[in-house]
Amino acid sequence: SSENNLYNYYKGYISEQSLLIESLRLKLSDPNYSKDSTELIKELKNIDKKIQDKRNEIIANNNKSFLSKLLLTLKDVELPKDLQKPSNKTDSLKTLKYLSNHFLDNVDFSDGGLIYTPFFESKVDTYFLEYMDLNADSVIVTLKKMLNKAVIDKNMTEWLLTKLLNGSISHFYKWDESVYIFLFQNYISDNKYDWLNDRSREFYTDKALFYMSISKGKKAPEILLPSITDNEISLLKSEAKYTILSFWDITCHHCLETLPKLDSIYQANWKHNGVKIFSVCVSDKEFKGEWVNYINKSQLQTWNNVFNSIGLNDNSASLSRNSVLQNYNVWYYPTFFLLDENKHLMAKKLSYIQ
Repeated sequence: SSENNLYNYYKGYISEQSLLIESLRLKLSDPNYSKDSTELIKELKNIDKKIQDKRNEIIANNNKSFLSKLLLTLKDVELPKDLQKPSNKTDSLKTLKYLSNHFLDNVDFSDGGLIYTPFFESKVDTYFLEYMDLNADSVIVTLKKMLNKAVIDKNMTEWLLTKLLNGSISHFYKWDESVYIFLFQNYISDNKYDWLNDRSREFYTDKALFYMSISKGKKAPEILLPSITDNEISLLKSEAKYTILSFWDITCHHCLETLPKLDSIYQANWKHNGVKIFSVCVSDKEFKGEWVNYINKSQLQTWNNVFNSIGLNDNSASLSRNSVLQNYNVWYYPTFFLLDENKHLMAKKLSYIQ
């Protein structure tokens, strides 16, 4: 076929250039090679340029071929000249923004053939993990654009939706639960697919219902855990105009640095405005003594401090009950939630700065 002929032509060309590259690299690594290495490096750069030019030529002359789509997917983002060598933080941020906006420009999400290539998934993951703006609204806009193209192809739709849903659940992608809810409501809830069986649909539905139950505006799940004196303290019975709910780990150095900073603001301002802090330390039982010492040393006694041992989480799992961490979908420390007077969730997964 014409596709095969084009591919074999390209493959032959690349094989020739690869042999040249390998011979030049062997010379570069040979300590007995007498000639100037600068010339070898220059030759390598010339070969690289020839390969790029050949790819561009194939793309330009065969724009409807599958090989062109492959080569376009492989193509790096061409940065404007003023962003190619960022000299300060502002330029670096502009470069990152440009990459975020253009990294997937040449990727055709309407062609399911791409999912069978060895580099397509890594290209998509590189974007999600390194360049994507993780603001939930921005993520949703981007995913909507991808999926609007993917719906043309059954294989691409299955691949992309499964990847996004499972990546959200496993926290491989570090975005908010609202992104998963968006995906479920718009692409799973009222849609039927050959590849989505009843068991998988039930699994995705259960996850969506759980995430909806802890979305903003919902009542916070109860937390009833022992304090320093081993008396159980209830989150929902703790009266406060606003509550900052904190999850942290005594073995987390970033947590140990952050909590005193939080307390400084609390003592200087929040405390006088009806704010209280409900602090949940999540650690192995053997660290309970260190937790008590840290609370006393850092003078955090004015907080509601409770201890959630890892054993408690394991016990909840054995009884088929959600643990405190599961109820709040906490998977990194420290993380903060803001609750109103009636213990409704006002904001979730806040950083210390937020």
